[in-house]
Amino acid sequence: MAVPFGGLPTRFEPETGPSVGRSLVVPGGGYSPAHPLLEFGRQALLQHGWSVRQLWWDAPPNDAIESERHRWVLDQVDAAIAEERALPGTPEHWLIMGKSLGTRAVCSQFPVGGYILFTPLLTDATVLSGIQHAVETGIPVLLVGGTGDELWLSETAKDLGCEVAELEGADHGMLCPGDAVRTAQIHAEVTAAVDRFLKAVA
Repeated sequence: MAVPFGGLPTRFEPETGPSVGRSLVVPGGGYSPAHPLLEFGRQALLQHGWSVRQLWWDAPPNDAIESERHRWVLDQVDAAIAEERALPGTPEHWLIMGKSLGTRAVCSQFPVGGYILFTPLLTDATVLSGIQHAVETGIPVLLVGGTGDELWLSETAKDLGCEVAELEGADHGMLCPGDAVRTAQIHAEVTAAVDRFLKAVA
């Protein structure tokens, strides 16, 4: 069972009807599951009938060797999925939702039925290869990024054959600095894109 984080639950079940599958919410380096993208994403998953498991972590420092950070993320993801699969009655249909560092989960070896990747690390060849492999094997992928994010490669994202939600002016945190109203609009637009994607993969 997942250990509660700070006394809060880390596993959630849909309130109505049986679960359609299990989802894993994977945070960023400094972006926890409580931050808006992942919290609204969690709510959308539950609304569409998905069970949700959140990962909470203290990520390796940014100056750690990139390959080690990559392996560390996959170890966390694989361990969480293995733990969930060991529970009785756990659906085998899986979806992963990740943010930034957590989008490295696209390289997990577990069979996954879909990915929602917020601000994916498109500048990283390994992550890019993982996304390409998912698309080539028919796995639905939603990429979400902003034009103000230096790690977001607009043309690359659009050429991958994924669903793409590109937000004008949004930075790596999906914020529009100095404009709280636009920032709120951005999060509403992202949540709507997630909702459409989940309807399609149901």
